[in-house]
Amino acid sequence: MYTSRSGRCSSLLLPWIFQWRIQVQNFRLNWETHLL
Repeated sequence: MYTSRSGRCSSLLLPWIFQWRIQVQNFRLNWETHLL
């Protein structure tokens, strides 16, 4: 974890981006399975 003046902001933003990526991957997997 990199620390800077906006360290608290980045610490809050990183988990949100990580969760969002998981949501997108799950959505794509579900979409592909529905197509197949």
